[in-house]
Amino acid sequence: MTDTAVPKHYAPKWNNDTRLALPSVGGERETLGAVLDWHRATFELKCAGLSPARLSERAVPPSSLSLHGMVRHLAGVERWWFRIQFAGEDVPMLYYSDDGPDQDFGSLEGDVEEAFAVWRTECEHSRQITAAAASLDETGIRKRTGEPISLRRIMVDMIAEYARHNLAYRHLACAADGQPAVVSRLPWPAASAGAESTPGSSAVYGRSAINSKPLTWPAWTVTDSRRRRADAV
Repeated sequence: MTDTAVPKHYAPKWNNDTRLALPSVGGERETLGAVLDWHRATFELKCAGLSPARLSERAVPPSSLSLHGMVRHLAGVERWWFRIQFAGEDVPMLYYSDDGPDQDFGSLEGDVEEAFAVWRTECEHSRQITAAAASLDETGIRKRTGEPISLRRIMVDMIAEYARHNLAYRHLACAADGQPAVVSRLPWPAASAGAESTPGSSAVYGRSAINSKPLTWPAWTVTDSRRRRADAV
């Protein structure tokens, strides 16, 4: 134990937060699975209650990024890594063809709720594949290189994938409202009024803290879904 004082203020919790609490202790497999599911639930909770028009809005041109496209992309990533590359299932890639590699963000065809249903189905496939694996050391094959990749590496990188997109969500939300993208643990449009937050629990993303000029939207959000899916993790 140290003599460090216990802080009086912590980052506020979301209203109507339905996510399961993360385990404070536990094995590697349990912890990785819980954190990945927490990020999946975070993404779904952020999108809850938004109209189809808002979900499909491309709020940061020239980027084609939208929440509708994001859920299509994440469904494709789940299938690509867990079913195709790890489990070796013979199933087609979602929202992709060699002639149209950017269908996830570029097309936005079909109903938004249908896209979420597809994503939830792919997440459940991923959970079942993970549960059936004998250990995190089991490997699949990277299609791009032919090299083995462990389930452990896939789960760690999928956590990073969701973390990136959950951050991008905040940028989209603030851009749609004409505000600099303040990234915090508060959900959009708002958490409880007057909630306190610890220093350092939020950061400006989208404007430079030095000169307040808008920053360039990251290049990986604009084009080439194939590169993102195959190489980002």
